[in-house]
Amino acid sequence: MAEHQDNILGGTMQKAMALLSNLTGQKDVDLQPFYQQGLVEVICSVFSKAAILYVEREERPGRKSSHDLLLSLLDTLHNVLTSTSRVVRIALQGAESQGETQAAEELLLINKPLTQLTSLLIQMDVEVYEETSQCLSLLMQLYGGDSPDSLSPLNLQSLSHALQLQTQPKQHRLLLRVIKRLIPATTDSLWYSSAEGQELVHVLQRLSHSARSHADVAVVSLAAEILTGIGF
Repeated sequence: MAEHQDNILGGTMQKAMALLSNLTGQKDVDLQPFYQQGLVEVICSVFSKAAILYVEREERPGRKSSHDLLLSLLDTLHNVLTSTSRVVRIALQGAESQGETQAAEELLLINKPLTQLTSLLIQMDVEVYEETSQCLSLLMQLYGGDSPDSLSPLNLQSLSHALQLQTQPKQHRLLLRVIKRLIPATTDSLWYSSAEGQELVHVLQRLSHSARSHADVAVVSLAAEILTGIGF
């Protein structure tokens, strides 16, 4: 597969990624053979290139090709993260099983390079929001803010815009939980010194005072908790 990565929008890569998505999504699939063949490295490499092309080709021919490829990669990433989450959950529930705990730790270590995709996931646009938000949520549940640049000014801006574009409390809760888990990876000064940090703070302040229904109570609570955590 590596020899085709320089032409990631070609038919061979499109078919390979679609196949990988289908194979990794099968029920009770054993991903170990895929890991041994470089699954994590392929996801990181191809996703990084595809995401850049997707953004750059917004107004050009090839947008659909990069969109289709990105969806296959997001499906594969979601499959891998869901499988990892399941193994970790089993290990946590069976705390006395050393074998399950070790398996979970090894799997988390194998998949840790996927945290490199955090910023790219945050910056994806509304066309792939549903898929990217689910992957981002799983990444945060598993690794928190392990990626050092997770809350760069550009990412703060992207999260702020996403919170304003989404209208459903469920999506607000998901995004707020992501932000909450990313806070340890950032410095307090970023919220005060950058325009992007200030913009997100204003959005959070509005959400913390805007319970329109009973379903929004969790949104208000999360937004207020984040503001307290960053010193506002």
